[in-house]
Amino acid sequence: MERRYSFMELYDLAYDNSGKLNIKLTREEIESIMDKSYEHFGFLCLVLKNRGEDEDFKLIEKYINDSDHRKRYLALKNILAFEKGKEKYAHLVGERLKNDDIIILRGALELVREHKLMQTDNRILEIYEKYIDKNISSCCVCALRYNPGFEENYERILALYQRAPKQNKECFAKLLTDLADESRFDELFTLFAEDEYCKVRIGAARLAVKHERYELLNRFINEKDGHIRKLALKYFNNF
Repeated sequence: MERRYSFMELYDLAYDNSGKLNIKLTREEIESIMDKSYEHFGFLCLVLKNRGEDEDFKLIEKYINDSDHRKRYLALKNILAFEKGKEKYAHLVGERLKNDDIIILRGALELVREHKLMQTDNRILEIYEKYIDKNISSCCVCALRYNPGFEENYERILALYQRAPKQNKECFAKLLTDLADESRFDELFTLFAEDEYCKVRIGAARLAVKHERYELLNRFINEKDGHIRKLALKYFNNF
């Protein structure tokens, strides 16, 4: 009779008592478990990814085109952690971004963000514009930094920020703060500083620090939000 493992049994066979990776299963045993069940598939993919040997890559690769869509996704997620996996399979993420199924899109956007996969077209922007009112929009904003042509799309991204729901504004502020060049400073500083949401206002303080415009932090010295006030005082007092 085929042995069935509990998660803790598999964990003990993959890690030692100190939590260090120490795989005691053979490749054939791991493959057999992965073949027969989805239950421990994700964990074993992670274990193989963390060991990172050529044979581990090949075993994960076996499931890239598996008939089970869940296994396909987890195989892709873990194989992209290998540099050769990115080179060979990053295009599959682009294909997933063309899908209209929100669950598939969400997974693809998470892969873009997790593996920093720069895209070659404006598909991420298009997804956000299409699904701005859906719960997929927040992970889409996080992936926007891997949409190409930030400067060319600046006005478009700024317009999306201005009509974004509150929960997305923080990510937009971080995106614009990180990627916009100094020529955009005055516009963005004013926009963020006057926002009612504290997690956006702190973007103005971070922008001032990034561009060494410490004198502008004076407006935040008496800011009601403690995080903004602390950041402002840290740099303004040394100005």
